[in-house]
Amino acid sequence: MRSVFFAVCALLLTSCKSVLPPWNSGLKPTSSLGNLRQPDAHFAANTTTHGRAVELVGKSDLDLSTLVNIAFENNPETRRLWHLCRAAGAQEKAAKGVFFPAINISEATSRVRTKTSGAETIHSTISNCPSAELNYMLFTFGANMANARAAYQNLLAANFQYNRSLQTVLYQVQRCYFELSAAIAAAEANEADLKDATETCKVSEARLMTGLGDRQTFLRAKANMLQAQYALDAARAAVEIKRAALARVVGIRVSRDLRINPGKLPEKLAPLNGEVQRMISQALQVRPDLLAMRAQVAAMEYVEKAAWANLFPKAVLSASYTGPEHQHVGRTQTGNVSLGLSWDVFDGGSRYYRFLEQRERRRAAIAAYRSSELEVAGDIWSQYHGYRTAFQRLEAAREMLAAATEASQAVDASYRNGLCGLSDLLHAQGALAAARASLVAAESDFSVSLASLAYVAGTIEPFAN
Repeated sequence: MRSVFFAVCALLLTSCKSVLPPWNSGLKPTSSLGNLRQPDAHFAANTTTHGRAVELVGKSDLDLSTLVNIAFENNPETRRLWHLCRAAGAQEKAAKGVFFPAINISEATSRVRTKTSGAETIHSTISNCPSAELNYMLFTFGANMANARAAYQNLLAANFQYNRSLQTVLYQVQRCYFELSAAIAAAEANEADLKDATETCKVSEARLMTGLGDRQTFLRAKANMLQAQYALDAARAAVEIKRAALARVVGIRVSRDLRINPGKLPEKLAPLNGEVQRMISQALQVRPDLLAMRAQVAAMEYVEKAAWANLFPKAVLSASYTGPEHQHVGRTQTGNVSLGLSWDVFDGGSRYYRFLEQRERRRAAIAAYRSSELEVAGDIWSQYHGYRTAFQRLEAAREMLAAATEASQAVDASYRNGLCGLSDLLHAQGALAAARASLVAAESDFSVSLASLAYVAGTIEPFAN
């Protein structure tokens, strides 16, 4: 009998699958949410290759792609959001559990010893009775379905937030990489300035020794050389500061072993083709953080529907069975099936005010989403025009460096032949140093502005179709 009892319970459990809602058709993401990018591939790559890219530190000059891989492995923010995705997935599966019946199976064995008052007879009773109880919520005016769909939208929001965290890490690594590259280029430019100042100081000293120059001119040249050395020391310190910033973003301990391979911009650059308004429209559809907010608004809508449904009655199916109870007087078994209707008619208005609370929270989330849309549009507008300005500055800086180099070479030749004074040479060298510094700053601003434009647009290619 006991085996038959457990077999019946298993049959009841498996037969309940037919009443599940069609999840594949009922909970599809809306068209406004776009395609969901699952984080499984990213996180699987991070966990399976963890530590391999870090081993390259100190063995070679790292390029941008390698640094991004290391950051994805070591950045704790991406892992935190991944675990939140896993938690949201478990919550969504738990919300589906209400569509199954709740079955409780138990078995109790008891012994009762009875002694008759004033007599010597003692009665001992042993009973053994398995029991099962089933409760199934048949109808809730859509509250269970609304809660399940709210959990699904929260899962979408967690996935989109994870995707945005990957974009944030990518942008931070790009920015620090370009700033370190610019610091290295600035140090190289200062080395070139020091080399020019040293050559000028040597020429002035040689003229002083041969009687063709005066001591005042030599001291000016020496002061210019020392100033170039001072600027070089400051530039080298800036390199180490930027190296520390890159190490912090990548997620490793800073050391001189962290060496990069600075990228070089191509000689010929073409500006981005596209209209800023089209970029704004595209960003409003693909930025993961905006998609996450839209999913959260949808979740709040379902929570509000569930709060409204809780104001109405619920239908519950209950069944219980108590197996054969073996006693010294015989065997008994009982069974019961009931269909009940439960309705909390009055609770002081708490359920109604919960509904009002969820409605206002949903309206506040919609207002926050609209504010974020305006912020995204403003960021793209600013970054786009900042990018165009950076592009024009880069073209001008390249032409200015070419002109300053040619002018400095001509003045240096004239100074060596005694056709001009030291003031003309120092002025030409100062213009050349300023042109070098301007080119370094222009290249850095151009690279950072392009990365910033892609980040605020929420895509790798700002004008991708």
